[in-house]
Amino acid sequence: MYDMLKKQGESLEDHETKISVLDGRVIGLEELTVTLLEKDRQHEEKLQQMETQNLKLENTVLSTSRETQEIVKTQADKMYELAKTSMGYQTASAEQDHELRMAKLNAWSNFALKVSGALATMAGSGGLLYYVFTHFLN
Repeated sequence: MYDMLKKQGESLEDHETKISVLDGRVIGLEELTVTLLEKDRQHEEKLQQMETQNLKLENTVLSTSRETQEIVKTQADKMYELAKTSMGYQTASAEQDHELRMAKLNAWSNFALKVSGALATMAGSGGLLYYVFTHFLN
């Protein structure tokens, strides 16, 4: 019986040793859990900061994009007005060129009509025949 009690005593000591080892492991696991929870909290804070920064960046990009679109639209409107004005000048210039050509043509036709009228008047009144006749006699 003594042997049996001795075995049970050793068994109890062995269990106590195992329990103390397990207690040490449990305490280590609890410390590890606390550390992991702290790291998880820090990670969540960093994620929140990143999300905040991402929203700020997105807002900046959107506002810059709006400004760029407004600038491009303004420039396009100015270019359209410039092209429209240029086309108006070209049309006015073409009209002026046409009117100038017509005025020159009209001036030449008036000159030709006056010269031909003078020649016809001289020929019809006998003045041209007289001029030619007197020119050859002299």
